[in-house]
Amino acid sequence: MCEDSSINITSVHVRKTRVVVDMVYGLVGLAAFALSVVACVFVTCCVCAKKREVNSRRNGKGPTCGLETSRVPTSLSLAEITSATMGFDRNRIVGEGATAKVYKGSLLSGGEVAVKEMERMLITGLACVHPNHVKRPTVKEAARILQGEAPLPALPARKPRVSIRPVFHDDSEEIRNFCAGRFSLELDDVPFMTPNSQFGKD
Repeated sequence: MCEDSSINITSVHVRKTRVVVDMVYGLVGLAAFALSVVACVFVTCCVCAKKREVNSRRNGKGPTCGLETSRVPTSLSLAEITSATMGFDRNRIVGEGATAKVYKGSLLSGGEVAVKEMERMLITGLACVHPNHVKRPTVKEAARILQGEAPLPALPARKPRVSIRPVFHDDSEEIRNFCAGRFSLELDDVPFMTPNSQFGKD
């Protein structure tokens, strides 16, 4: 009988130990599960908050940095640009670089834009494609003009006459083959530079 009671006590002790170990494992598992749920909720909240912040900046409702710009270029009409910059008002100038003045513009839709007035670059480009090669600036001169170290070149008030005579010798066979009675050597009807510029109007 004595042996039976010791076996009985030992088995009860083993069962109690097993129950305690099972409870500890259960509590550790429950704590790990609760911790992972809290971590998932935290990450989800952070992602949602970041998305809301990005969406509010896109819609122009949230706080934005003054230097932040849209990375997607937008095509605007000249009328929209003129109204956004209040007719390129001098008070709206944000900065001036070597090639252009930058204006701050406010669109009617509520967005803000930075508009570059590229007069220096445009005039230099037009001077570089002048039909008379003698009047074209050299690459070095064009670079100095673009950097603001040299004055802007003077463009002609009227479109220049385009002639192909300097390309060919006077009585060469090439000029006879080229013209063949169909073309005039003086190409006055060719639009100069841009059709909407002052040079396209006679």
